[in-house]
Formats: sequence, C-alpha cells, structure tokens
Amino acid sequence: MIDLKSQKLLDECTDGKWRKFVSKDKIEKENKMTLKNILDKLIDIENELDGATNTLPDWNGNSDSRSNIDGAKCELYHLKDEIERMILDEKKEIEWYQEWAAGC
Repeated sequence: MIDLKSQKLLDECTDGKWRKFVSKDKIEKENKMTLKNILDKLIDIENELDGATNTLPDWNGNSDSRSNIDGAKCELYHLKDEIERMILDEKKEIEWYQEWAAGC
C-alpha cells in the first residue's frame, strides 16, 4: 500500500506518471475528514460547551452539571491540543518533502 505522503512525493517527482504502473488497490485512498476538519468540529463543540456554561444558572443545585461541563471541556482542550500538534507536524513533513522533491 502506497501511503498518501509517498503518493505526493511520487507525484511531484514523476508528474503523476507512476500511477499508470501501480494497481489502484495498492494506492491508499484519501480520508474524507482531514485533521483540519476535525479541529473545526472540536472548536464548534468548544463553543457549544462555553454556551452551556454561560447559560447555566448560578446556584448550588447546578454544581454537578457545571462539573460535568468543565470535565468535558478539559478533555476537549487536550484533544484539540493533540490535533493542533499533528497538524503542525504534518506541515513540517510536507515542507521537508517539498524541499526534497525540489532536488528530484
């Protein structure tokens, strides 16, 4: 199976000519949802949780609800941070491939 990063590199070096020599079932398909799409959805969820926190009345009977929302936000922040790091790492790899491909 030829992964997406290798496909991009091969496309840059051969102008896509390599594809006619490789069976289509050996070429990894691109996922429809990218890391950027996932990050955008997480930001939407964060905004919804912020809205829930802001509309929650301030009285002691809501302490469990507030605690649950805060816990969800904490998990969301950690997940968002991981996705952002993956996006940055992916950009660094693409830059490296582009520099390398320029020398092909």
